[in-house]
Amino acid sequence: MATIAARVAAGAAWLDLHEPGWANRIDTERLLMRSCKECVVGQIFGDFDRLFGTDRVGAVVFGFSLPYGDPAHAWDYLEAVWRDLILARRAEGGA
Repeated sequence: MATIAARVAAGAAWLDLHEPGWANRIDTERLLMRSCKECVVGQIFGDFDRLFGTDRVGAVVFGFSLPYGDPAHAWDYLEAVWRDLILARRAEGGA
């Protein structure tokens, strides 16, 4: 399986295609990847389950979730990778 950073990059590319300007819509102060409402998907689409439902594999492939059994600290890392990517895009003006 790809690294978390590679999966997040894939998720960002997917969002670029389907929701241009998505990075400007994310409130990084309230970003919480464990939350169905405060995660990247939740903040854009209203709820994680609305987009992915029971398709956890797809969510993992695009860095929106983690596989079952990953350690709790992996969620913190996933969140940090998304936050860093979003803030870097904003700094570059490419959000």
